[in-house]
Amino acid sequence: MYRVAKVFADDNTPAHVRGNMKAVITAILTDYEARSPAVIDDPGYGHCREPLIRLVQLIRSGGGFSKSGKWNIGQTDNTFAQTILRSPTVFNFFSPSYAEPGAIQSAGIVSPELDIVYSTTLTQTQNMIYNGIYNVNYANNPPTGGAFVGDSGGSDVYLDFSANGCGLIPLAQTKGLNAMVDQAALLSPARHSIPSPRRSSSTSSGARSARRTTWNRRRRRTT
Repeated sequence: MYRVAKVFADDNTPAHVRGNMKAVITAILTDYEARSPAVIDDPGYGHCREPLIRLVQLIRSGGGFSKSGKWNIGQTDNTFAQTILRSPTVFNFFSPSYAEPGAIQSAGIVSPELDIVYSTTLTQTQNMIYNGIYNVNYANNPPTGGAFVGDSGGSDVYLDFSANGCGLIPLAQTKGLNAMVDQAALLSPARHSIPSPRRSSSTSSGARSARRTTWNRRRRRTT
């Protein structure tokens, strides 16, 4: 957090720009905590993405679009154990005090999102992502087949794999990391320079994004 916040405050260029999101995103993606395997065994390292956030991030970064304009994915109660705007309680889809049994629980820390990340949701999330990427005829315009479909829904939401695609995936495939960072900076709502210290809340927002978002842990649930 400290290292990313420093880059937000000063991008280390001769102009000493504050709020340079390209520099901030570069700092996040290249920080040693995001690249080094030395911290993987730390039970407090990283942040688990709940299934919906994982899917939304993929669709957004992949230039996703809806053929109908209605983003018809359908309910995902069974697929993800969560559906947008259908949280069973005011505390979200999972318990804020849930601690994954094992190293996390023994360390006295919590992992709320892992309350709904277990063998069934892991498998169904992967199947949905696979279906939306591989079981699609992207040679057609617009694409046909597959798509991202939840418990129900139609073939409506796809990624943009075209040569002129606006997502990060085609950029990464054809133009490399620098182009991907440029595009991520454009996607950021705080993409412009922010000279006023009164908006320093963006610092914590940018720094929070630096937390690792992948867990190499699996929850087993017995029924």
